[in-house]
Amino acid sequence: MRRRLNLGRANIKGQVVEERIHPDNYMFARHFYAYEQAVKYVSTDSIVIEAGSGDGYGSDYLAKCCRKVVGVDIEWDAVEEANRKYRSDKLSFVRASVLELPIAPGTADFICSMQVIEHLVDTGPYLCELREAMSEDATLFITTPYRESKGWRFDKIPSPFHVKEYTGEELRELLSGFFSNVEIKGIKFKEESEAGRSDESLGRVQSMDVLNLRRLVPSFAKPLIFKIVGFKPIADIKMNTSDFEIVDDLVDEVLDLVAICRK
Repeated sequence: MRRRLNLGRANIKGQVVEERIHPDNYMFARHFYAYEQAVKYVSTDSIVIEAGSGDGYGSDYLAKCCRKVVGVDIEWDAVEEANRKYRSDKLSFVRASVLELPIAPGTADFICSMQVIEHLVDTGPYLCELREAMSEDATLFITTPYRESKGWRFDKIPSPFHVKEYTGEELRELLSGFFSNVEIKGIKFKEESEAGRSDESLGRVQSMDVLNLRRLVPSFAKPLIFKIVGFKPIADIKMNTSDFEIVDDLVDEVLDLVAICRK
């Protein structure tokens, strides 16, 4: 039986996005910002693969800037939704595993794989497949949650869908076994954004709460505490990609790691 997607909420682009990508403004803006960074490595003549394309909004964005994009996802419903929403001669979506990309070896000029690696039990075959699909001058662009992030962690519960979240050094060490050139960067809120200011307030709470007592605070009392410390919950902040920035230093506030790899 095929899994049905939980559709029905709109993201900041006014699009309906399936649950696995997460439709709220915060997560969509955070993920879409990564595509805005990825497109900088794409030329008008590039052949692009997105390994783990979800409902396709990122692949559609990349297709506006290159020769061809193939979005690959293991979920039938995600592929069907992507093919329904995005139609272009430069864009196609295929149901396939990220371990068996539907492209001849050495032909992809750019590969992106956003928020995928943390879901995999065995990353070796995945990274081997990505490397094999890349041309000699290709770039691989990977994003994944930063395990040591202190951002937006008041009620942080590890995702039950993540097999492993990485530190910067762990990700660099893993990828360096497959690629000769690996850069690790981070995505965080801009300090001057409303989200950044709220995140700073959250950091002050965490630094004072060394015993982690905030987890004992009942739900009805949290709004009052938030107001006292100046913390504004994610759901109360209207975000877009201009609220984020990419940085070279993995400071505590980094939310996602970005790996830029070359053969």
